Amino acid sequence: MESKRTLRRTAQQPKARLLAGGRLGRPTQDEAKVIHSTVIEAAHHLFLQEGYSVAAMEAIAKRAGVSKKTLYARFATKAQLFTAVVEAQVAAWSTRAAQYDKAIGKTLSERLEHHAFMFLEVGSQSESRAFERLLLGEVRHFPEVGRIYYKTAVQFALQLIANEIRGAAERDRIPVRDPDHAARVFLESLSGWLTLQDLTGAKTSRSARRRAARYRVAIFMAGRAAW
Repeated sequence: MESKRTLRRTAQQPKARLLAGGRLGRPTQDEAKVIHSTVIEAAHHLFLQEGYSVAAMEAIAKRAGVSKKTLYARFATKAQLFTAVVEAQVAAWSTRAAQYDKAIGKTLSERLEHHAFMFLEVGSQSESRAFERLLLGEVRHFPEVGRIYYKTAVQFALQLIANEIRGAAERDRIPVRDPDHAARVFLESLSGWLTLQDLTGAKTSRSARRRAARYRVAIFMAGRAAW
């Protein structure tokens, strides 16, 4: 009959393989997914809590419970790890927003209002504002932070709006000269609203965000000939 010590050691082996960077053999596919998600979660927390410049790869590895060797085998640089964190966050935001896709209307105004409202809903969350503060605080000394966030998160939103504008131009047979620039102007109007709320410290309600989205779409659509 196995001793209690033997049973305890056996029970701990999956964790030991996970935490030791493959010391007990290569991790299974499921274990690799756990390692990846654990590292991303740890990095996400430390980046937002301490800032990009302060959060050290060693501290992230320690919080995730993996070795530095394991961490660097997956992410050779802090910039690569930050990219993965932003990608995971964008995926989470998209998943939340997708729950409301059935509410999207058929006209361009309706579709833009839906996207604008979702943007303001996500952008008003504390996690989103924390990312915004992180970027503003770090981008001057670490421009790669801004580039990564822009390429991963902002361009995703810009492409979504630009595609809506292109699709409407075909459906409505109304020519559009520069859908990408129009999408940027539209997104900037929403980002500006969120920034002003931060400056005033105002707590916004869901209905206020809905009104803000509707009003900005109305103004944007009124200038459609200029697109």
